[in-house]
Amino acid sequence: MSRVLDSAYAKLRWADEHLNELKAERDRFIESEPYSCVKEANPNPPQYLIRASINHDVPDHWGLIVGDFAHNARSALDMLVQSISTLRRNAKNRRRLEFPIYTTRIGYTAAIPSQLLGVAASDVAIIESVQPYKRRSKSTDPLFVLQQLNNADKH
Repeated sequence: MSRVLDSAYAKLRWADEHLNELKAERDRFIESEPYSCVKEANPNPPQYLIRASINHDVPDHWGLIVGDFAHNARSALDMLVQSISTLRRNAKNRRRLEFPIYTTRIGYTAAIPSQLLGVAASDVAIIESVQPYKRRSKSTDPLFVLQQLNNADKH
């Protein structure tokens, strides 16, 4: 039965690989001293002035890594929903299934008939419990941020 989840786990592992790659590149970037600060005299003591200079720009390919991470993490969620439907054997059209991510209850409720068609009510309730609209700060909710990154990478 665990083989049903293999695709979702594989996508999640790829997302994790991209995230680890980005962290390693970030660490190397910081070690390269990408900026410098110089304290300068100020004509109005005791205040002083600090001037910052950018020595290295953030690498352009970081956007590609973030996009790959977002795509794989988002795909893992979609595959999870498809796997749930396979385990429960009650989804009618698995091709249209996806993990809904909404900042409003109205949006989430409207999505259920198409995105979670045939998924068991107990599974729908679990998915609903992690929706961004359930959070105090929707714009910083990890699922909402993932959705935004994934959409930005596609468009």
